[in-house]
Amino acid sequence: MERVIDDIVAKHSSMSPNSFPRPRSVEMHLDSLASIREAAKTVRSQTQTLNAIICNAGVMFVPHEPTKDGFEAHLGVNHLAHFLLFQELKQLLISGATQSKSLSRVVCRSSSGHRFSGINFDDINSDRSKYDAVVAYGQSKTANIYMASTLSQLYKSDGIIGLSLHPGVIMETDVRRYMSEEAVAKLHSQTDPRQVKSAEQGVATTVWATVSPYFEDVSRGGRYLSDVGECSPMEPNMERAVGASGYAAHAYDEAKADRLWAWSCKAVGSL
Repeated sequence: MERVIDDIVAKHSSMSPNSFPRPRSVEMHLDSLASIREAAKTVRSQTQTLNAIICNAGVMFVPHEPTKDGFEAHLGVNHLAHFLLFQELKQLLISGATQSKSLSRVVCRSSSGHRFSGINFDDINSDRSKYDAVVAYGQSKTANIYMASTLSQLYKSDGIIGLSLHPGVIMETDVRRYMSEEAVAKLHSQTDPRQVKSAEQGVATTVWATVSPYFEDVSRGGRYLSDVGECSPMEPNMERAVGASGYAAHAYDEAKADRLWAWSCKAVGSL
């Protein structure tokens, strides 16, 4: 990690020397709630304010192996880990909003894959039904959208909004390590070519969501983004294309989003 930080500093020091403090790393294992709590404790010991959390790390199409706390891996890593991190650090976000007099932001990297599944509350950990990694992944990506929209409603008066987004189809990262060559080829054949992006292009919408003045309007909290813009409901003729912009009909079901929030609080032991 220090080598990554060295690279960040080297790339930016020539453009703006001494204009920002050196980034600091904090070890965190997203398959362990205890690890997340310990990492959050470290963050709280180092700062009294935060202005943004980017919920970026995740897994895709992994085998049916539970996290250390017994949750299905996609749900545990992609959703519950980020949900708990927010709960542990929300007071810092509130303080950041107060001190900066601007909104603090929680940016949840979802995916167009959210359309593969809503939330199956009757078997949320895939314990009783036949495991399908694509469906499990889709459920976790829907959970990302629900988290962003619900926290925007619950904490907007405290100066916090959530945003979710589709970064595009980025094949050069290691997230596809569990996919066979055949599966990768099939993914390519079904992908909307306009959504194939480099890693640098893929991060553009995340950066926009995190720093743009456009989201200083609290009414824009909870929006789903792609291609550095806001998305509309997915058009029916695009539903089969992998990576297509737009959100599925189930992405904004307030009752189910509230139900997932309550379930998540209980799951991580957060009131």
